[in-house]
Amino acid sequence: MTKNVSITIGSAIVAKALICPYNSTQGLDATLKYEVPLYKIAVGGSLFAAIRFGVVRKDMTPPRKHLICDCGIANAYSVKPSWKPEYSPHSFAGSRPGAWVVFPNKTFYIHEGPGAGDIGGTLGCIEICGTREWDRFLNTIEAAGGADCATLAKLRLVTVVIEAASWPTAVLV
Repeated sequence: MTKNVSITIGSAIVAKALICPYNSTQGLDATLKYEVPLYKIAVGGSLFAAIRFGVVRKDMTPPRKHLICDCGIANAYSVKPSWKPEYSPHSFAGSRPGAWVVFPNKTFYIHEGPGAGDIGGTLGCIEICGTREWDRFLNTIEAAGGADCATLAKLRLVTVVIEAASWPTAVLV
């Protein structure tokens, strides 16, 4: 039996992660690493951590030590996402393909983020971080909803609640 599933993209910071500046034409600038917050994500009683905000690659010389993240979702929303089964992260090798499409006209997704030792670039997508955490995240959604991600999306049984959050400062490390 299929059921509704709620994913909450929280505003509470739970840890830090490293990202590199990125844009879709030049790709990743792996010479620069910025520390950004990881935010709490909840699916029922299961908790995850995700990158919510990123830094667009602009090749500033010299690079700024502190800068306000310039991509992400800061406002509060509640949306019924679709499922994109073929999506894979652009900055590192992913495990299980797929992404929740939060805003199709702005290409904001919830997708796999970096695992231990990986550093990626983000254009503001919500990236579930940690080794094998993307698999656990999707398995948790599917167990709660009683169907695979594609079916839950097609039946519009998944709701993503995004809490408002302030634009964080990225710190060059």
